[in-house]
Amino acid sequence: MAESTGVSVLPVRLAEVPAKEIPAESPPSAPGINIRGAFERMDRHGLSGWITIVGATEMKPLLDIVLDGRTIAQCRAEAPREDVKESGFGDGRCEFRFDFPPDLSAEDAARIRVRFTETDLYLGMPGASPGSARESASRATYPSRFGGLWIDRSDWVDRLAERHRLGLVSDLLAERIFRFARDGYLVIEKAVPEVVVDRIVADLEGFWTNPPATMRMETHEPDGQLRVMQPDISYRAGRTKLLDAFAYSAAARAAISAPPVMEFLHTIFDDKPQAFQSLTFWHGSQQPMHKDTAYVRVDGNPLALTATWLALEDIEQGTGELEYFVGSHHAPDFRFGGVSKWMNTADADYGAEHDRFLASLHEDARQYNHTRASFLGRKGDILIWHADLAHGGSPVTKPGRTRLSLVTHFCPAATSPFFHRQQKLREMDTPSCKFTSQHSDIAATTAFS
Repeated sequence: MAESTGVSVLPVRLAEVPAKEIPAESPPSAPGINIRGAFERMDRHGLSGWITIVGATEMKPLLDIVLDGRTIAQCRAEAPREDVKESGFGDGRCEFRFDFPPDLSAEDAARIRVRFTETDLYLGMPGASPGSARESASRATYPSRFGGLWIDRSDWVDRLAERHRLGLVSDLLAERIFRFARDGYLVIEKAVPEVVVDRIVADLEGFWTNPPATMRMETHEPDGQLRVMQPDISYRAGRTKLLDAFAYSAAARAAISAPPVMEFLHTIFDDKPQAFQSLTFWHGSQQPMHKDTAYVRVDGNPLALTATWLALEDIEQGTGELEYFVGSHHAPDFRFGGVSKWMNTADADYGAEHDRFLASLHEDARQYNHTRASFLGRKGDILIWHADLAHGGSPVTKPGRTRLSLVTHFCPAATSPFFHRQQKLREMDTPSCKFTSQHSDIAATTAFS
């Protein structure tokens, strides 16, 4: 397959080796290159194959992983392959392999090319196979190149109507799903009984005054530096959150798994909901407008994510109430590094790029007429928002007033939160909801609840 750059094709024949044949794309100025290898796999998750240079098998080629002309990563063809060694190709250390970032879209994966570093020599792509990135991309009907849930598909109205006709969703649930898919959020009033809310507030007070040894809070007080530490009541005022209260409070788990919320999430996920992070606020965060997909990571599909915001008291205007741009989940993707939905803090340019990301949300709101709205919930009300809804905390104009709230992030039970890559503490699986935490062993902490 010749690139638009006009490079010529050198066929590479591999009759001696039980592997697929690969062509290599090479400029006419390099007719003497004698390459053997096989580009064996290219699918939604990554690519692999092997390359050796006849007469110079000690050389281990460095390969560029190229997306739209930009090198996004490199890998070297140097991993051992015994079958290649047995076929007489040097020491057999010639395999290359690259796993795509979990949030790389099928559309982007289909456009990946592999090039010898510092040359115009490209490897021809292996043929598409069932389930390949190319096939997946051709079937994709999502506005976002990263996919999403079924409610994000271009045919979501037809899919909802079909479920309604079949009796799989009630009139009320169908209306809620319609509002959520259209606006990016949904309010369920009195989703949690006040008696449960009162128990949560009492539990939280106990966590501040006598915290469990394994509980953690996240704070930017007093100097703006992020810290994760045991709860300390002297930090409670300001930009501080208790983490994963559900691991210690039965009342919090009951509220998070409130039946109308579980019914809604189970339907849009087509799976049991998994609560994998909760944040408990004492005051308004005043966080700028942002989208969770930049920070809250789940493996595979970055849009397989929602969040709930539970009012633990009647929320007053001026206390840093939650605000959002209605319909902003329909805006085009902002791609960090030109590739990812996730912000990479290891990137040298991440600070400037993060600023561009935040600014883009306001630019999108102006361009697409996304109205700014706010949530003045009553005690027990829950707001559910889409992974890509732009939201934040309003400025606090009434200092000293509390804004007690409990935020929970969910993904489908079959999906892994990103932190499972490093560790997976014991979980709790209830009939309606699965609970997992990055910080707490829930099987051990339930003794506190």
